[in-house]
Amino acid sequence: MMPSARPASLLLGTAALVLLSLACGSRAGAAPEDAVVRIPSHGCSGTVIQTGPGRSLVLTCAHAFRGPDRARALALDVPTDRPQSTPRPAAMRLLAVDYDLDLTLIELDAGPLAFVAPVAPADHRLSAALVSAGYDEMRLPATVRRVTPVAVASAVLFTRERPWHGRSGGALLDGAYLVGTVIGYETGGERRGIYTSHAAVQRFLSRALPGAAGPAARLDAAPAPARPWLRPAEPCPGGS
Repeated sequence: MMPSARPASLLLGTAALVLLSLACGSRAGAAPEDAVVRIPSHGCSGTVIQTGPGRSLVLTCAHAFRGPDRARALALDVPTDRPQSTPRPAAMRLLAVDYDLDLTLIELDAGPLAFVAPVAPADHRLSAALVSAGYDEMRLPATVRRVTPVAVASAVLFTRERPWHGRSGGALLDGAYLVGTVIGYETGGERRGIYTSHAAVQRFLSRALPGAAGPAARLDAAPAPARPWLRPAEPCPGGS
């Protein structure tokens, strides 16, 4: 486990208002995994992929937002290197949800945030050693593990190592770039880790971001399909 910045709290109330409390310090120096956030309200992780004045985007999984969980109030813990004692309000919303690709985009009216891991450009070539980061069982600090890609399909990437519960929606990192998100792991066969592929993230964002070509920005897909690699009683690695 690598050291990680300590999260501060970001809470969503029924009035769609957030308290952004940057009250915790961090270690010296930033790393890409510091952009990974904890989402304890839904038992998953996410990654700040874009941030600027008054607006940030967090990429996470979709299976943590199925059914009634879609309307549950959000709570985010965001790593920071700029402690603040006074919370400030910010609105938060689900900008896009795609259950087929298992991706969700959350928009925050807050920023710039301290850490960001942008999505790799379309022509990025994966290295042989990647990093998986997220909050296993919602524990602090974030779990950061080296993983080895063994197969890539159009929508998913498989690794030799498996993630654990709570890391869903967390980052698959290649250097400073996000190249996928945690989905789960196989419960039989090779028992590989499963991530959304870089291509899937690119497709999702091309449709989800305002002004992008493709379908409407808000993606309200059909109910989540059954995923044979997930235990029915444990929607791994949701963490709830």
